[in-house]
Amino acid sequence: MSNCRLKADYSAIIFGSHSRSHWVSSVVFLLMVLCCVAATAIAADGRVVSDVGEDDRLRIRATIGAQLEAFHSRDADRAFSYASPSIRAKFGTPARFFSMVRDHYPAVYAARNPEFVQLTEIGGVWIQGVIISDRLGESWLAQYPMEQQPDGKWLINGCLVKALGDKNL
Repeated sequence: MSNCRLKADYSAIIFGSHSRSHWVSSVVFLLMVLCCVAATAIAADGRVVSDVGEDDRLRIRATIGAQLEAFHSRDADRAFSYASPSIRAKFGTPARFFSMVRDHYPAVYAARNPEFVQLTEIGGVWIQGVIISDRLGESWLAQYPMEQQPDGKWLINGCLVKALGDKNL
């Protein structure tokens, strides 16, 4: 398993869903990630990303912040441009992607006051946590798995959102 490559489709994880099947799939997903013995991230072109420096950390935050701003500005094309190739392929058009986020992930769609927490590597995947508030002032933790592209650009490869009051965090 030393050549284990993790390229999961995180877009299948539903934001804010609290159904039993969601929690089971989240646990199974985390177990798969932790069972993968890859100690380093794999970029979209197969390059190994063993660590990210401060410049990459800033680029990751800028990417997520720009997508949140695009949602706030109701700019579907721009929001879609920050999604990884696999997310873009899954949704096909900016309009479908934008509608999915608006309808199923209202905490992200209407995110306010983003506060970035520590970037974490789990099973070879770099995940950026962001605490956001929704329209009602409720706090959420959005976890963004990031994918580095061949040109060095970081794109969002999905998101998992949980209420901060959730005891299952």
